[in-house]
Amino acid sequence: MFMSMHAFGSSEQRLLLPVRGDHCQIVVEASAPS
Repeated sequence: MFMSMHAFGSSEQRLLLPVRGDHCQIVVEASAPS
């Protein structure tokens, strides 16, 4: 999971955001083409 995110530089910043329960949502955005 994190490995895939690491591939996305901009997406990595999203991980810094407070994760309450939108973790899945963040993963979906990372998977989406920038």
